[in-house]
Amino acid sequence: MSGSAAGGPAAPAPARARPAERYGDPRPGARRALVVGGAAVAALLVAFLAWVALRGTGSGPTGSVARFMRLGPTSLSADLTATGPAGEALACAVRATDGSGGTVGRLRVVLPAGSRTRTARVVVPTVSPASGVDVVSCSVARPAAP
Repeated sequence: MSGSAAGGPAAPAPARARPAERYGDPRPGARRALVVGGAAVAALLVAFLAWVALRGTGSGPTGSVARFMRLGPTSLSADLTATGPAGEALACAVRATDGSGGTVGRLRVVLPAGSRTRTARVVVPTVSPASGVDVVSCSVARPAAP
């Protein structure tokens, strides 16, 4: 039967000190430095993930081709959609490709200032029959130098 002579619960055993020769001598402030360092690494990780998630939202004008139609062996028609700042003209580079992915035609299209999203049907001249078309790049159009 355990317990004290008065019949109450037994007093807790005194904590045993960790032998310094086995576990090393704990340095004062080491735990705090570890916590602060861990918090700093976590903050940097969160900041990096936020940057990765948000960098696409402000990356500038974008463009895509919804559909296209071959008009003949030397041209095709494409429905271009471009998104960029409202009120500014956009310039997009469109490329026609053959079955192997080689470039067979290029066209620079300037879409006039308007709403954020604009569409246009464009005709891309080609040097041989094309089997695909894509938007290489879009940017805010700069006025021509005088």
